[in-house]
Amino acid sequence: MIIDNKDKIYIKDILISSFKLQEKNANKIINQLYEAFSCKCNIFFYNLKYSLHFKYNSKYSNKILEVCINIFIYFISNPKYRYERNELENFFYNFLEIVFIDSIKYNKRIEHQRDTVQQVLQHTSKKLNNILKTQELMIANISHDMRTSLNAISGHLSLIDIDKIKDIKLKSNIEKALSSSNMLNSLVTDILDISKINAGELEIYEQYFWLDELLIEAIDSIHINIDKKPIKLKVDIDIIAYRLFGDYKHILEIIINLLSNAIKYTDIGFIFLIVKVTNKTKQNIDIEFEIKDTGIGISEKDIDTIFNPYTRINDDVQGVGLGLHISSKLLNTLGGKLRVQSDIGEGSKFSFNLSFKKEKLKKKSIKRKKIYYFNNIDNDRKKMKIFKKLGAKVQYFDNKIKFTTKLLSLKGKKPDIVCIKTNREHYIEIDTLLLHLKKDKGYNKSYFIADGVDNKIPLNNFDKMNEYITPLSTYINPKIDNKLHNKKSINIKPIYILSVDDIDTNLELLKAFILKQYPNAIIDLAHGGYEAIGMFKIRKYDIIFIDLKMPGLNGFELLDRLYDIRDIQATYALSADVYKSTYKKVEKSKFKGLLEKPFNIELIYNVIEKVIYEKNSKEDI
Repeated sequence: MIIDNKDKIYIKDILISSFKLQEKNANKIINQLYEAFSCKCNIFFYNLKYSLHFKYNSKYSNKILEVCINIFIYFISNPKYRYERNELENFFYNFLEIVFIDSIKYNKRIEHQRDTVQQVLQHTSKKLNNILKTQELMIANISHDMRTSLNAISGHLSLIDIDKIKDIKLKSNIEKALSSSNMLNSLVTDILDISKINAGELEIYEQYFWLDELLIEAIDSIHINIDKKPIKLKVDIDIIAYRLFGDYKHILEIIINLLSNAIKYTDIGFIFLIVKVTNKTKQNIDIEFEIKDTGIGISEKDIDTIFNPYTRINDDVQGVGLGLHISSKLLNTLGGKLRVQSDIGEGSKFSFNLSFKKEKLKKKSIKRKKIYYFNNIDNDRKKMKIFKKLGAKVQYFDNKIKFTTKLLSLKGKKPDIVCIKTNREHYIEIDTLLLHLKKDKGYNKSYFIADGVDNKIPLNNFDKMNEYITPLSTYINPKIDNKLHNKKSINIKPIYILSVDDIDTNLELLKAFILKQYPNAIIDLAHGGYEAIGMFKIRKYDIIFIDLKMPGLNGFELLDRLYDIRDIQATYALSADVYKSTYKKVEKSKFKGLLEKPFNIELIYNVIEKVIYEKNSKEDI
């Protein structure tokens, strides 16, 4: 079929106006169209087909169909092409078959394949979810049993007063057993964290907390490892005069991991813990945390893989290589990023930044408190300036004779808090003086703090000893501190405690821990839910500790039964299962909180101290 020039111009005008083509491209299409009319080549149809496929636009498809039909009608109705009618009809059939019908068939096949793939993916996803649930259940059950056993091992070991053991070999064996149980507990926690992170089950526990308290807890947890090596911990921490809102538990875990890592790879020298405020507004505060060491350092090659799981740069060091990986993942979840700088033979620096909401320190919590501050070591008065600004009456001393004379000769109101920062010799002298001062009734209400004191110095009459920093909360509310449970002469009302667990070891261990600090506490032990209900009907309890995983009535069911009888002042869940789902269930229940196993005995003491303080708040403690 031969198309004359006039008709070629007609087609070209249609193509240019309909699709806004350049003349060069329009001529190219006309040549392909001519070959298609002559049945010489189908390239015209396939170009259209692929154009429709990639454009994937219904308006464009309709336009193509409309233009092709108009061209076909133009030729089929033109008398000069009456002998080419068969060629024109073949052209149009090929156009419909290749461009549209084939495309529809292809789309149908793709749609069917997509449905098949979706079904396969749904089935695979269901299987994977079942595997993950099985894995989570298996890890939860294993961790529950391991933590229960660890609770018994570490608990009974910690009840032993090592300082009273005279047999050096026995003392060494007990210390090794304690160290090993702590290491095993850390490993179980790491494995649980990894499984939670991988399953998307990582819990965020946001609460208000004092940052200095968190840092002291981190230092205390690694102090025993520092003492084993000729290394010294140095701290440089900005004073932050308000509580922060954030994930206390995981920030503590990150700092402990980084400090522990620094100790592992440092044989001699220093570990530095540096905490600095980088920015603050009325509502928020940005803080940078740094942990530096003078250890073996990390090569450039190892830095690239240091945050991978199960990575260790020295096979002689204990551990499975999860600490840095977990810390990095936790920081990502909290909105931070773990950074590292290191040089071989010079040491390493790990750092991260976090942003917190802040709770301003209330003036009434410190206003009108009388504070004496004796410091003959340095001229650091930052903390006292904060208290003075908030309305406390602060008096400074830097001369020991003037300070002791003031204490001995003072008449009238005695100071609420006396903070002392001095050298070893003066600490021992002042400790002896305190024994005399406390015979004076006026000083029975005073709270004596040894700030920056070496924990090896034998002091017996201070109410609080801190080797690195004294938390601001100690000044704000010293009554809820060691003073409350270490002083034998304090007259408190009896405190009644009910502990419910199906495992005898857990019951006996919790009782031993409580009686060690609160010998006057009355503790009832119930071996299951039904026994607990019977005891609860007979006696009113100030605190109830309930294990969640028990046969018969589980912890949640028991709590509902107890509340059906009467309201309870304080009930706490105990569990070795620390998955997100467990915490959510506890939050939705009437429990006041969840305490993990193995027991963090300080948390249990804090719970008891709070209840005692509330119960005796009307008395003069």
